[in-house]
Amino acid sequence: MPYKFRVAATQTALPDTVVFLSMLFRRRNKNQKIAFCLGDGCGLGNLVQALSAVQALHEAGHTVDLFISGTYYRGISDIVKETPFVRTIYENTCRNSETIYDVCIESFLSDHRVDNAKKIIKLKPDWNTGSEYEHYCRAAAQLGATKFNPPALPIADRQFHLQLRNILFHAGCSQRKVWDRKRWPHYPELAERLVQNGFSLYCCGAEDEIIDHPRVIAYNSLRIQETAALIQQCELFVSNDSGLMHLAAALRKKQIAIFTATNPRKSAPHYNPNSFVITPPITCFPCQGNETVWENCHDWRCREAITVDAVYRLIKKVTAA
Repeated sequence: MPYKFRVAATQTALPDTVVFLSMLFRRRNKNQKIAFCLGDGCGLGNLVQALSAVQALHEAGHTVDLFISGTYYRGISDIVKETPFVRTIYENTCRNSETIYDVCIESFLSDHRVDNAKKIIKLKPDWNTGSEYEHYCRAAAQLGATKFNPPALPIADRQFHLQLRNILFHAGCSQRKVWDRKRWPHYPELAERLVQNGFSLYCCGAEDEIIDHPRVIAYNSLRIQETAALIQQCELFVSNDSGLMHLAAALRKKQIAIFTATNPRKSAPHYNPNSFVITPPITCFPCQGNETVWENCHDWRCREAITVDAVYRLIKKVTAA
């Protein structure tokens, strides 16, 4: 199937001091070979958040190879294959054909990195100083990148002919059981209220993410490029904290992200100016990053603390704008 490379029109601004340093670095260090290592357990969301930085490095004159490790998520690299800003994609290995890299950017996800780089930039998971997306961009800025545009992604040339006043849901998240608490459980009830108000509803994702409601049309088990096309064509994307949430953000779609347990300082799609985030009004939120709270919580009351009415009212507000 043919693909169209599409990119949104907005870009992420960096502080003036970072821009100055990146421009200074760019004048002195062009055409470097960079290994961008996303580490063990890399998911679609981690990959998509890194792509603006990878693209910016390419536009700054560097050559970038991408390293993705982990066995939980298969096929995620398809969203970046054939893109002009990545030379080679290495999956589940750090062995490579390069003699030596000038720089290796090492993700916070793990210590997996190439062993043939002159310099290592190790990212640290400090979400008080910036989100995951921002940390990737700052690393790229150290190497002379200045323009952080939405990445040009290979989107399938397929039309889904969605009805007017449509909403596309992604009711799932990662396939790893540890992330089940990210799944907000009230999509069927929300769908019922929205149908009564004249919305056309669709859902995407895997087979176990189909919303159990007769008026929700399911587009499940699509290839990632087709899912990107479906998201591109919807009017509003509503999801949990998931990889497809970040794909919608990269496409700059109007979106609502439901965060139950995970930390929005790390993962919220705030780099998308069309995003809205809803979180539970409880004191233990977010438990991600607080291992004691995370391990001792068994009722996941954060999922119930976000009510159907709260999400419904936000949808009405966003769609009225």
